[in-house]
Amino acid sequence: MLGLLFGVVFGFLLQKGGVAKYEVLMGQFFLTDFAVIRVMLTAIIVGMLGYCPGTGVAALGQGNYDAIAGILGIMAGSYFYAETSAYISSTIQRIGNRGGIMLPDLLGMRLAVFLALFVPLLVLGLLVIAQLARGR
Repeated sequence: MLGLLFGVVFGFLLQKGGVAKYEVLMGQFFLTDFAVIRVMLTAIIVGMLGYCPGTGVAALGQGNYDAIAGILGIMAGSYFYAETSAYISSTIQRIGNRGGIMLPDLLGMRLAVFLALFVPLLVLGLLVIAQLARGR
């Protein structure tokens, strides 16, 4: 039952976050939309308490039948979100300013200048992470 409950909640949040949408994924790269990070952190929390969606399917594939409850929860949460999305769009999603202010705006920089400075820093960060991973 706990897997089903967490699966329903996570499935709902996954659909709510819209992490498969092109705009959301590109927004993550431009640091204008942090939905992917929020969903990933949610997945970490859910994974600590039960199965996360990817590992749930993998667990079922290797014969762990307790993952069925989590998978059913994901499907139920997705269905629940689909059925309530019109209401959510007309009420809850009207609150706040999502994506109106970008990080370059906060820093007082043009987007091109920000990208020219920030992208090399991200690449350097990835190289450092790769180096640290090799050193293990």
